[in-house]
Amino acid sequence: MSKVIEVKKLTKVFKKNITAVDGISFDVLEHEIFGLLGSNGSGKSTTLRMLATVLEPTSGQIIYRDADHDYSVIRNLIGYIPQQDLLYDDLSVIDNLRLFSYSYSIYESDRNKRISELLSKLELRKYRKYPVASLSGGYKKRLSIAIALIHEPKILIADEITIGLDPDLRRKIWDLLIELKQDTSIIFTTHYLEEAEKLCDRVTLMDLGKMVVYGEPKQIIKDNNCHNLEEVFYKLVTNKNKR
Repeated sequence: MSKVIEVKKLTKVFKKNITAVDGISFDVLEHEIFGLLGSNGSGKSTTLRMLATVLEPTSGQIIYRDADHDYSVIRNLIGYIPQQDLLYDDLSVIDNLRLFSYSYSIYESDRNKRISELLSKLELRKYRKYPVASLSGGYKKRLSIAIALIHEPKILIADEITIGLDPDLRRKIWDLLIELKQDTSIIFTTHYLEEAEKLCDRVTLMDLGKMVVYGEPKQIIKDNNCHNLEEVFYKLVTNKNKR
């Protein structure tokens, strides 16, 4: 499979010389679910925000296939789901979808068809005229996912997409991600290591802005003589930081 994103020595330094991401390198392949793992402050979200063109890197490169460093092209390739839902609470579900769809070059007939498909896929149809403020956190997350998919992106970037959701909805999102990867490369962060182990083709474990380990979950577990990714995290991050 070919690379859709190649990251080379990516670094982000904030004011007061705080290095959030420190020279990391990895790639993301077609039809792959790639997981960024690590504790709070490890650099996961900052990395995703740079991949989504929300943050400018301090140094290093992010190479998107067929985009030739053109941000307008890159943003049409990407669907981004941030940790915090960026929704208009006073607008209805369907009006949020329509509003965000205008950011992309979608024909009106295609727009309406796509919105209808997403309302069904994310089980939002009966709530389509509800104001977003009246929705539960789980349904707001469904709407954020629908918005990120409105333009049929080739790359989906999701920051802690399942955090705080009930087990039933988590499972439904797992099924959706597995379905999406047939046509989309997915990069996401999660604190649920069993989730990453189940879903991800490859992962990287980050700590203090650096990559600690990188590869297929089963191989990482085997190489570290562990039973699961949680044990790997405890061995390579928690124990190290206690010294």
